[in-house]
Amino acid sequence: IRILDPNGKTTWNWTASRDLEKGFFPHQLGNCTIHNSGRTDAKQSEDGSLIAAIYGDAIVAIRYAPDDPKTDKSVTWGICTNTSLLRSSHSLEFLPDNLLAVATSGQSQDDGIVVYNMSLGLSPDPTPIQHIPHLPDAHALVWEEKTQILWAAGMNSSIDGKAAASGLINGYRYQHPSSNSLPLQQTPVSQHHLPDSSTTYTEWSDNPSLRDEWDAPHDLILIPSQNTFLIPTDLDIHALNMSSGEFISGQQVVDTYLKGFSPVDRRSGKNRKGDVEELPRSDIKSVIFGPDGTAVYVQAQWTTFFADKLNFLVKAERKQLDLRGTIYRARYF
Repeated sequence: IRILDPNGKTTWNWTASRDLEKGFFPHQLGNCTIHNSGRTDAKQSEDGSLIAAIYGDAIVAIRYAPDDPKTDKSVTWGICTNTSLLRSSHSLEFLPDNLLAVATSGQSQDDGIVVYNMSLGLSPDPTPIQHIPHLPDAHALVWEEKTQILWAAGMNSSIDGKAAASGLINGYRYQHPSSNSLPLQQTPVSQHHLPDSSTTYTEWSDNPSLRDEWDAPHDLILIPSQNTFLIPTDLDIHALNMSSGEFISGQQVVDTYLKGFSPVDRRSGKNRKGDVEELPRSDIKSVIFGPDGTAVYVQAQWTTFFADKLNFLVKAERKQLDLRGTIYRARYF
């Protein structure tokens, strides 16, 4: 995990192997972190004191206190994800009351969101205090403080099923938990279906295990001042106006929110009809906006799942930062 300043200099970093050697967290949890399954998301708590990350075969909450070396980088909570429910987890989000929501990201109707109480501290196998199913392939979670809603992006059915599947944006109302209540309402108070159901054949025609998968959301980016979500998917990017419930898609999203966008690599392939199809906005894994409004996006290289550069949109021009390594997403801390 690396935190970069505006010039691309690393100001803080954390690696599990170093802390495991020092005995900073339980050996079982540490063993899960050193696997290379993925580094799919990281978020910072609202007060800035914790960073939660999906790291290898684990989810960890790490103390962020660069001015206090005694507590900085210590692991305060964690769980191994090498289970049927958690092994595909792609996103997480801090909730009030020291709770953490995790998107399970698998393909069954049992998949969706699980919630953990981090106040219980480190334990070998934490038990979730809530499980919300019926959101397969959940890939993004966003907490909206104003409405007290946890928003989630996933699918209405499996991405690898024969029946057409489409993206879903669900909102779950938060209610401060008590001894007899769950923190989130089990059913969404708001639900929006993405406009298209298409497969990823054009990019993955040479890969039989991927070419028939349905287009699915990768991220969910809230623009609070406009009550709008950006939703990048396998094939394109959409914007959802929460006030009207209406979508715009493709180049219209770029012209409105991402001026200066330029695709990473030449992004084209042959579709099922044999025609060449351009997919310039495919596989955007994350978009963030800095305090000054500067947009930063991560777009995977064509026919891969990872990127090697950050893309900054400065005065409607793209500037790139070579990370000399691969990343899945970037977040603003």
